[in-house]
Amino acid sequence: MFKQPNLQSHNSGPNSSGQNSKKPKLIFAAAALGIVGIIGLQLVTAKKNSGGQTDRNAPAAGSETVEISMWDQEESENTKVMDDWITRFTAANPNIRVIRQTYPNEDLRTKYTTAATAGQAAELVWGPNDIAGVFTTAKLIQPVEGFVDVSKFTPASSEAVKLKGATMGVPTTYGNHLMLFFNKKLVSAAPATTAQLIEEARKHTNAAQNKYGLVFFQNEPFWLVPFVGAFGGWPMAFDAEGNARVELNSDAMKSALTYLYKLKTVEKIIPKECDYDCAKGLFIEGKAAMTINGDWSVKEFQAKLGDQLGMAPLPVLSETNRPMTPMVSGRYVFINAQIAPAKKEAVSKFINFLTSREIQIEVAERLGRIPSTSEALNSPRVASLASIQPLIAAASNGRPMPAQTEMRAAWDAMRPVQQKIMSGDMTVEKGVEIMQQSALEKLAALKN
Repeated sequence: MFKQPNLQSHNSGPNSSGQNSKKPKLIFAAAALGIVGIIGLQLVTAKKNSGGQTDRNAPAAGSETVEISMWDQEESENTKVMDDWITRFTAANPNIRVIRQTYPNEDLRTKYTTAATAGQAAELVWGPNDIAGVFTTAKLIQPVEGFVDVSKFTPASSEAVKLKGATMGVPTTYGNHLMLFFNKKLVSAAPATTAQLIEEARKHTNAAQNKYGLVFFQNEPFWLVPFVGAFGGWPMAFDAEGNARVELNSDAMKSALTYLYKLKTVEKIIPKECDYDCAKGLFIEGKAAMTINGDWSVKEFQAKLGDQLGMAPLPVLSETNRPMTPMVSGRYVFINAQIAPAKKEAVSKFINFLTSREIQIEVAERLGRIPSTSEALNSPRVASLASIQPLIAAASNGRPMPAQTEMRAAWDAMRPVQQKIMSGDMTVEKGVEIMQQSALEKLAALKN
């Protein structure tokens, strides 16, 4: 998600993420609509569906202006910060005009694919990591090494957009991962293990009163993956050359699905049915003691619970003594494969501005996200932010979300089967076989 991951794109994780309902509604975010004219030296930001006028300040007489466009899928609160950054960038670079336009969720992917094929897409796209695989396969984006020094980024943030050794997106934020939230009025401290979590959750579960010890988006695979990792598996595997393959019919997948089903049918600490909005609502209303949600929900939870909000990494799975492993990614800037030579320098300047020390520190201070550069992450200003430290801790046990198209096929194959297993309409053994076959079929369709 960043309110939610675009899970539909998986996804989505998100978005991200699941983003069905982030989906929430991943992946590995709802976009703001309306036109915002920003008065600056050479700035234009544009949004869809507005009756307002866009302010396009003319360059000084005799100067030559380079115009670059960036499409994003951010929420309105964050685009206001992005607009401020663009204003500051154009003040320092008066001959570069930046036009930013927001699109909702899948619209960005679809529009960019269509426009880029016709040679009419924006120079830059700000979005989740999972679009890297699709755009790379279609040869719509290019490696970023020629535009920015990739060594400045934390290995974890850049790994999520590496495809066969090439960095296919510029990391601007890190995170978009699941973590444990708890209501301090009900739970004094975060459980360190799943055994402790279950024990604590039982104390607060009363289905007749619609109260539960734990709630989460139980039918979305973005929430399943941390359990798969804790059982020693992962939806994807890679060979020495970096080639990916889908692995959904593993013992770890079987164990994870069986475990989730038992939380509902044996432990009975989660609702019989609960999607993203259900889980979020129960937690905000104080009817759920704990919830698993993404870092994109921190601001909303803090606004509702204030000092009573507790945050922690996902617990260690007691059955294996391994920590649960959420997928971690972030937001990235992707570079059009067909940028005009005259615009490359302007694009490089803008990207380096977005990943500069000051802006990256503001990623934490103003967006509430983890910075993507080592310099900013280790700065005293970020270290002093109490609100960011739990996010960093929760991401420490995570694994980069694969950007390959194989992962998109896996999401789409996992989701309907997981729903049937959780409803008791399909056995785990049959389900994982169907998942694997469906993923291979979907992958073939994506590559054709």
